[in-house]
Amino acid sequence: MPRPPDSVWAHFRRDDTQRRAICKFCHHNMVGLVNRMRVHLGKRCPDCPPSVRLEMLSMDSDGAKKAAVMANGGGGATFLASLDPTSSYKLHSSSTMMNDSAKSKKRKGVFPEHGNSVLSPLDKQDVQSLVARAIFGAGLAVSVIEDPSFARLIKRVAPSIPLSTSLTLTQLDAEFHDLQAQVLSDLNDMASVCVGIESWSFLHNRSVLSCMVYTPQPAMFCLDATREYAHTTTTLFQRMESFVLSIGL
Repeated sequence: MPRPPDSVWAHFRRDDTQRRAICKFCHHNMVGLVNRMRVHLGKRCPDCPPSVRLEMLSMDSDGAKKAAVMANGGGGATFLASLDPTSSYKLHSSSTMMNDSAKSKKRKGVFPEHGNSVLSPLDKQDVQSLVARAIFGAGLAVSVIEDPSFARLIKRVAPSIPLSTSLTLTQLDAEFHDLQAQVLSDLNDMASVCVGIESWSFLHNRSVLSCMVYTPQPAMFCLDATREYAHTTTTLFQRMESFVLSIGL
């Protein structure tokens, strides 16, 4: 005949999937061990009612004195003063060490060691393409790859990937030409096409014109740096006319 559950379970919800207990007062998720659950209610739970706390403390010899303090009219401050600072510190430091250990394991799982990270030529090209797309899509300067923090990030994720401004520019050009070819291919299958031109600037106030093609998804077909030329109505019209002719419309 199975033994009935301890009375402390009245203050916890069962998490049967992970064999853990969840405090009904502060919703703390912990190991479902009766002794630890009593310690939690008696010494750790910030929302535990005084009557329940007193009951839990009276069940162990170390807590009998503290229970007597509370029973004799001691308030919250008196109870906190009566706690053993050494045992409280041990509980906290143990919990902190467990959390740090778990975080360390997670970090090891996310970032492989340099010696075990070997990318095939196809994977290497994939990563280079993604880096180029991210820089281009966010409108960042290519010099971002010279930033020490960015370089360390790439070296940590993919140590075998070479980083240089010229390599990234080459990759950006390749990505851009692939996009242009895809847009031209889509244009041949479209009954109607919408084109547009936008006037904007980069982070360093460099004026540019971007020509967009909607098929129906928008795609930037070309990008012109206008330098000192103002983006007047005439300039925009002339660029639009040239753009329409260049894509064969």
